[in-house]
Amino acid sequence: MAGALFGLAFAGSPSTLASGVRIGGIEVGGLSTDHARRFLERRSRALADVPVVFTAAGRRWQLRPRQLGVDVDWGAAVASAARQGGGPGPLRGFRRIEVRVFGADVAPPVRVYEAALDYELDRFARAVRRPRREASLRLRGLRPVVVPGRPGRTLDRAAAADLVVHALAGLTRRPVALPVRLDPPRVLAGDLAAAKAQVETALAAPVRLELGPTRWRVPRWRLAQLLSLPRDGRRGLTIGGSEADRWFSGEGDAEDGCAPDVDAPGRADWRLGDEENGRRRRERAHDCRDHEDVGIFRQEVECPA
Repeated sequence: MAGALFGLAFAGSPSTLASGVRIGGIEVGGLSTDHARRFLERRSRALADVPVVFTAAGRRWQLRPRQLGVDVDWGAAVASAARQGGGPGPLRGFRRIEVRVFGADVAPPVRVYEAALDYELDRFARAVRRPRREASLRLRGLRPVVVPGRPGRTLDRAAAADLVVHALAGLTRRPVALPVRLDPPRVLAGDLAAAKAQVETALAAPVRLELGPTRWRVPRWRLAQLLSLPRDGRRGLTIGGSEADRWFSGEGDAEDGCAPDVDAPGRADWRLGDEENGRRRRERAHDCRDHEDVGIFRQEVECPA
């Protein structure tokens, strides 16, 4: 009995909305349902051409409700708000106590021109999008340096659509931050430490090649051209690329090293030798053109002893 009397004390009139109820961000507690509906419709018409500012990734855009054909059912919103603090006498009282303490913000039902919404979301997404960049190795002169990765970013389209629609349907004009997702790189700078050490070893000195009495040297700058450094998600060091293909196909300068012909017979014994101070041994290479030797050369450069 005491609880019922307590509930009745806060029940109020069933024809008015409970104190603490907000619709579209506007306080309507204490208003009759009819008065609240007319007030909200009048406020909505006044804001139809007032833009809402949306922000993301340092960019700003302005949209007006009329641009997207926003149509709000304020009558349904008021009916929903009335249920927040409605019910029989004592029950209504307890519900209104809850609404007064914790508040209740009712989002009105909204219809919007979907094609216009998709167009604006596409525009936002293009401006926000930044592809992720994986960590990579580059040569600064003949010295390998690690280029750190960078996270990418994309617009959270589904969440952004909901925010845009309800911000335009709302009756306030505060700036709205659109949700952005970060896409972290898969390869980090630390993942390339081993490859960096391999490049430093490979470019530490020219490569000495021998074929019988013929000897020649591949200079460091030519070795640098033959290396395919880790990038675009690759972690390992290889020999490859257009310059390596040209050189190994025999189109390169023979004085800069051997240019093997994959169709020639024979088996050459290629090995790395020590650098001899002050002695130049560039001799024109001819007959060292076995395809298997290319593999030996690549193994020596990539995995030196």
